[in-house]
Amino acid sequence: MQHLDAISLGVFSYLQAHERVSRVKAKPFVGASQIELRLWEQKNSPYMLPDDVKRFYSTTNGLSVQWFAPFRVGHFSLNSLQNLQRLSIKDLPSRCRSVDQHRLDLRKISHQELIGFCLEASPKYGTVALVYLDEEPQVWFKDLRGSWSFLAETFTNYYRMMLTHLGIISWQTIFSDSGVDPMRKVLYNSFYYDWYARLTCFLWVMNL
Repeated sequence: MQHLDAISLGVFSYLQAHERVSRVKAKPFVGASQIELRLWEQKNSPYMLPDDVKRFYSTTNGLSVQWFAPFRVGHFSLNSLQNLQRLSIKDLPSRCRSVDQHRLDLRKISHQELIGFCLEASPKYGTVALVYLDEEPQVWFKDLRGSWSFLAETFTNYYRMMLTHLGIISWQTIFSDSGVDPMRKVLYNSFYYDWYARLTCFLWVMNL
């Protein structure tokens, strides 16, 4: 898991060394080949993967790292390239929360079907999708009530958000109107703030 840790701000080694974390379980993935990336883009033309997405999938074709304390607390999860399933999105303008409305050019998209690709989906909290509002896709979250929330301008920013929130299950709901489950708030108090302080110090030293 060293190669993953190197591109993940050291979060996995942090969890492995944490006194209250009983286990870190990683599913091994190899990187997608250039041929696989080209085939995906041919199949899903005219939608192209951004360069940061290609770099990530060239390193690891998907992500599944779970951690326990002792029950499962976090899951860093991204679908494999083959499971980046196409989504037809018809309700984003009407179901977007009000604080994110300014991100939509309703003159262009109010009456058109948008296309997205599923980065992660859970029947317990919702769907994370790479949504093509323009040439460069953004990352959005659809909760179980069907409400859409903006998460990140780029895949890289989304990945950093996942790392920052320790992959705590359903962390994306922080940015939605549905809000955080009360139990998750307890877990954030137990694990998040120490990691965030260390991460902030690390990023300051590295000038990132």
